[in-house]
Amino acid sequence: MAQLNSKYPALLAAILVAVFPGASHAQSLRGFQFDQPEDSATSTETMQRLIMKVSPAANDSDKQKQQTPQQKLNTLGAATGTTLTYIRALSAGAWLVEVPQTQSRQAMESLSDNLMAADPSVLFAHPDYRIVQSALPNDPSFSQQWHYQVPSSTNRSAVNLPSAWNVSEGLGVTVAVIDSGYRPHVDLIGNIAPGGYDFVSIGDNDSSPGWDNDPLDTVGTPAFCNPRCAWHGTHVAGTVAAVTNNGIGVAGVAPRAKVLPVRVNTPYSGQLSDLTEAIYWTAGLTVPGLPGQALPRAQVINMSLNTTSQTGCPAQLSNAITAALTRNVVVVVSAGNNDEVANYPPANCPGVITVAGLKRDGGKYSASNYGPNVTISAPAGQSADSSSSVYSTYNDGLGVPGADSYRFLAGTSMAAPHVAGVAALLKSMVPNATPEQIEQYITSSARPFTSSSCTTSRCGAGMLDANAAVLQAQSSQGLVLNPILSGVYYDPTTAGQGVMIDVDPNAGVVFMGWYTFAHEGGNLASKQRWFTAVSAFVPGSRSAQMTIYQNIGGNFDNLPTTSASPVGSATLTFQSCNVGTLDYTITFDGITKSGSVPLTRITTSEYCQTGAIPAVSLSASGINPTLDGSWYEPRTSGQGMQFVFAPQNSNTAFLTWYTYDINGQNAGTSGQRWYAIQGSYTPGAQQVQGLAIYESIGGRFDGLPRALPPVQVGTADLAFQGCNQATLTYNIAGRPSRTIPLTRLSGGGACSP
Repeated sequence: MAQLNSKYPALLAAILVAVFPGASHAQSLRGFQFDQPEDSATSTETMQRLIMKVSPAANDSDKQKQQTPQQKLNTLGAATGTTLTYIRALSAGAWLVEVPQTQSRQAMESLSDNLMAADPSVLFAHPDYRIVQSALPNDPSFSQQWHYQVPSSTNRSAVNLPSAWNVSEGLGVTVAVIDSGYRPHVDLIGNIAPGGYDFVSIGDNDSSPGWDNDPLDTVGTPAFCNPRCAWHGTHVAGTVAAVTNNGIGVAGVAPRAKVLPVRVNTPYSGQLSDLTEAIYWTAGLTVPGLPGQALPRAQVINMSLNTTSQTGCPAQLSNAITAALTRNVVVVVSAGNNDEVANYPPANCPGVITVAGLKRDGGKYSASNYGPNVTISAPAGQSADSSSSVYSTYNDGLGVPGADSYRFLAGTSMAAPHVAGVAALLKSMVPNATPEQIEQYITSSARPFTSSSCTTSRCGAGMLDANAAVLQAQSSQGLVLNPILSGVYYDPTTAGQGVMIDVDPNAGVVFMGWYTFAHEGGNLASKQRWFTAVSAFVPGSRSAQMTIYQNIGGNFDNLPTTSASPVGSATLTFQSCNVGTLDYTITFDGITKSGSVPLTRITTSEYCQTGAIPAVSLSASGINPTLDGSWYEPRTSGQGMQFVFAPQNSNTAFLTWYTYDINGQNAGTSGQRWYAIQGSYTPGAQQVQGLAIYESIGGRFDGLPRALPPVQVGTADLAFQGCNQATLTYNIAGRPSRTIPLTRLSGGGACSP
């Protein structure tokens, strides 16, 4: 490492002043629904199937233990006076079982209890309940999405998204929307992940009834269905991740996340057995008839649905959710629109994030379930087609698909995807975060309720605040080191000093130049100090453990070359693309100090939002950010420069130059000098003339006072002969003028000739 550092120039950062689970098996429940208030139909619900799990009893004979499922069911049927027919295997060893004719819900729940009482090998049994529906970008309708805006007296329950998008947009995260499927809406299709699945086994009237790999929603509004039943999954998916900044329609909470559509119901059909299999499958686990995979298919699940049961979480559903949580999948569920949430799975299942609904004014949405099981509250709206409800992607078809459209809908179904989207923002920042950690970020950052209709005992921790949640994660986790983090940073409280950072996987290093002053400060150039720091680049690492070096013994732009001596250690971490922390222990000028420097990027990176640095041609595009990085003259190794080009900041060129006094060879640390070079370049040009050279004095090491305003001491011209070759011609008063040939040392840019 010492040999490597002797080659690395100490980067010059003369930072100018701010320019820039299972439940008891005796529990029962009814079907589950997508966000519509309970009606009389649920009390007359009929069904024909059971979900059960049987384990061989310890005193069973070998012959009994070798029975097929149907043989075991014959024995159980004889004991209870019922014919039981094996339909198929379910995940985790459960069975789907059918009786000869439909029966009332109460009769099937009674049969379930009788089966468990008749034979202790029946671990659980419950009906296969019906599932039914629970009901700053340039996107022109973003203004109608009041629920995304900064909270105000008009929009008290808004989730404060715009600032959160400066930190995370959900890149790299997939959210499974387990719902009614989706329509290929023009404002959604770009964020639909491939590989979705249709788990509707009964009542599916699409082109290929039964399970298949086509999760399209083909069923509109039947005459008896509340309008909110139609195109439910499309509306929910749009809230999670509608395509954003495409000049049309609406925005999604996590605009760079992907939606995996998992279809489990139609407006009038859906079974618990299909839902549980969908959860296992989404978690990447093996489902009978479908293979598993090494990783979950999604990192977040949204279920805007609930049962019409009035009891606890059924065992098979609880087992499926637990399996997903064990694989680090976050499970978000709408509270439902009925009554006390404790009575309505999956909102009452262990481990889920249960979301209650809020009106625009911050009060509880009138139909929202409530109670101690609620985790958080989010916007649910007022009523369908009210501009105070949730606006998202939709379809105008009745009975059959129609044209793409948008619609205001209301219900906790609309609240849950706000939380699922924020979970995606957080998982993008902290990919290995557990479901418990994601929940903690969301709940600990919630805003207090502003209405007496919602308290923490009824509506969860508070009102969802996306920006506060990402800041919570930001403060506790570091980003994975990557080239996008390279740039110029400073501490606003000590403006006039700072650092320049290169994260270069190709060179295998993280390199930093630190530009500051002597401990006691002083208004003299001899009080300038600069250091370099370097560490190996470790893929996937969230911090760099760096050795700090100091170079002395050189002369201004001249021989001799110098070698570096270690003077301390530092840990560099990043809380976002534009915010970092430098923790250090350093000894120089006979004094040892330890501390922490909060770092803010002086000009935001063009690539923070895209997440990648593209290849750019120098000959075609001229000066561009792929030229950012460390440059030096081999003849005078031990001094050098770093470049940053910012097209998003009026095409600003910002260079730092670390060097020595003209007679600095024998001056020790007082011979160190550093300058900042700044100006504007012309897009397309490969050279820039008349850059101003500045010198800063008057600061104190990592402390106040701030440096004096920088003083211009010269000019410079910069020209590029290639991606790795450049020349700098300077003219500084009291210094000899010369043209310096520069070679690129490091940088994350993908420059091409």
